Amino acid sequence: MFLIPALLAEAYQQYRTTRRWQRQWLWIGIAPLGFGGYLLLNQYVTNSAFAFLTVQNAHWFRWLVFPWVGLRNTFNTMMTGTPVNAQMGGVLELSFAVLGLVCTLITWRRLRLSYGVWMTCNWLVFVSTPFVLSVPRYMLILFPIYILFADLARRHVLANTMLTTWSLLLLAFFVSQFVQGRWAF
Repeated sequence: MFLIPALLAEAYQQYRTTRRWQRQWLWIGIAPLGFGGYLLLNQYVTNSAFAFLTVQNAHWFRWLVFPWVGLRNTFNTMMTGTPVNAQMGGVLELSFAVLGLVCTLITWRRLRLSYGVWMTCNWLVFVSTPFVLSVPRYMLILFPIYILFADLARRHVLANTMLTTWSLLLLAFFVSQFVQGRWAF
């Protein structure tokens, strides 16, 4: 669904530049069809178009709250959880959430309007649950981060080395967690 505001922002930015209406923007109207199809499938299978919300709530404790509620709960997990939960559910979740926020703010300043809208909408959903979970995995769809990191790595050799090193270390850590049957986002 966040594709719609991002596409509308892109159309607006193009209109501001050219001052011309383009018929191709009408295709933005088909973007909700995918989500509509998903709701119809849910209705057919479970007799409730929004059954996925019940499952999210029951199994993963996910429902919408203000972002600061989820971030505060994650901070509390970091401070009071068992060592494993404090690291995985606290430090790593909060670190990636903060990284996502910083990259979102930088995206608004340096990249296209539509990229900023995409980053903001997705980041807010990631952290607007009482139990922030899987932010490192969800951040993989925030493609403007790759643009920002590539630009940073291109301009600074040290940044390139640090990004590469941290990426490889985190990859090794998460793979080792996964092969041991532990939670790895």
